Amino acid sequence: MKYAIIENDIIANTIESEEKFAISIGAISLPDGFGIGDTYIKGEFIKKETPMPIEVPKLGFNNLTQEEKDNLLYTLAKSAGIVE
Repeated sequence: MKYAIIENDIIANTIESEEKFAISIGAISLPDGFGIGDTYIKGEFIKKETPMPIEVPKLGFNNLTQEEKDNLLYTLAKSAGIVE
């Protein structure tokens, strides 16, 4: 059976073991669908919120003008310490 090891109301780890061993180390029976990072408060498991994915637009380097490309490359080189 699967069990949760709880630290500060958060599932810190999960184990599969015999009930006797799990109880001896303070682990709690873990329902399906819950895992590390989820919360356990007052006898209730709560799923952690999944952040909404953020779409990062692609730069489209080939769509830039030559001046924009030069400025971008210079800025990158400057931040890397290649040029002053």
